[in-house]
Amino acid sequence: MTDYVFLGPSLPQKAASEICDAVYLPPVAMGDIYKIVQTQCKPGDRIAIIDGLFEQVPAVWHKEILFAIDQGYPVFGASSMGALRAAELHPYGMIGVGRIYEAYRDGTIEDDDEVAVSHALREHGYRSLSTSMASIRFALEDALERQEIDPASAVALIDHAKKQHYFERNWGDLLEVAKGLEGFSEQREVLLRLARQPDAKAIDAERLLKLLSADEKKVPPPGNFTFQHTTFWQAFSMDRSLDGDGSRDILSDHIPSTFSSGIPEYFRAAGPERTHVLDLALLDRLIEVFAAEYKPTGRDIALAAANLNRELPKDVLGGPLGQLGKVALREQAEFAAQRDWLLSRLAAGLDPHILRRLVLRGDFAEFASLVTDEIDDQRKNGAEKASLESLGLGVAELEDWYRERCGRMTPDPEGHAKRLGFESLRQFVDCATVVFLADRKKDPQKSFANDLSHTFEDQE
Repeated sequence: MTDYVFLGPSLPQKAASEICDAVYLPPVAMGDIYKIVQTQCKPGDRIAIIDGLFEQVPAVWHKEILFAIDQGYPVFGASSMGALRAAELHPYGMIGVGRIYEAYRDGTIEDDDEVAVSHALREHGYRSLSTSMASIRFALEDALERQEIDPASAVALIDHAKKQHYFERNWGDLLEVAKGLEGFSEQREVLLRLARQPDAKAIDAERLLKLLSADEKKVPPPGNFTFQHTTFWQAFSMDRSLDGDGSRDILSDHIPSTFSSGIPEYFRAAGPERTHVLDLALLDRLIEVFAAEYKPTGRDIALAAANLNRELPKDVLGGPLGQLGKVALREQAEFAAQRDWLLSRLAAGLDPHILRRLVLRGDFAEFASLVTDEIDDQRKNGAEKASLESLGLGVAELEDWYRERCGRMTPDPEGHAKRLGFESLRQFVDCATVVFLADRKKDPQKSFANDLSHTFEDQE
């Protein structure tokens, strides 16, 4: 059994690990729960949400938490985003822990900003840079109950903190405000002590982790609801799948990673018959996405294998390609636009499918050797990247070669690179240059681009 805990500024991970042996993940955001359920969770696993993002990216969606519960994975919440979502979803089976959760559940506090804090980046441990409103509120209320601070001062300080942006809330600011309040000299030490003590978010985070650690094998009963696969949910899950969440590396067991790593990227840049292979890889990816829930039987697999080994007759199309001219130009243009849109979204995730298609076509070994040999030659010559100048070539020659091989860069070079799944034009040019130089070395007089030109290439 594994506990997956989304943790950020509420508690240092080192302290958390001493309490509970778990897989600690960054603050949760939209899609993270869905992804972990689809890719990592196994029967008996549990999910705990402590911290979450809400401003930089969309916050974790209630529906994906319900999805996890519906799939049989208990979801706990405390301290921060976890407390907020648990208060909203406790009727459906999410388990809330701690004082902050109870306050949200009972309506004592309502605003999201009660638990919001500014914090450092991941490399600095998500350290809190401000103090949550809930922590300030509870600390002052406790001091008031112990009669360590007078009611007027407590109300004034809570009101002041509430008016501040969550970025600006901290005990140092409250101490400055308290200087103008009656009885400050007697209450100064109290405020200093409150500033040093563990805050409410840390206390609640510890309570949740102790609960998980104490009840290692305890799995709460499933939520009492029927999960509805609404249109919004279908769109959400499809969008997550299109972004590559949960995709499988289908060739990882068949091609050595040291040999295949990075090869599809160069093929996306300027591989022979690129459009045709990309279309096939795109089809594979869409099949993978839309048929994710389909589990083939042994008979299905046997039939598919037989079909793969059977050659299709060359006249299978039943007529010349010219018949396509009967299709309305507008429909063709719309189809091409849809294809380009899909490609721009999925290109970077097509690499496993490109590998498979190249292997099935018998082209992988030749293309991979061309690329790796060129890269090795550059390293032997002390160059990290391909250099046109070293071969007495110019950018114009690269552009002419690319146009002949792959078509025009539409709508513009940068947009073209993005459509092919590259993060930048520079990355695309670097990869294309490697293929260009390898192609030149193979046949300086006539590159194999001409030999492998394909009728589809003119469409790019």
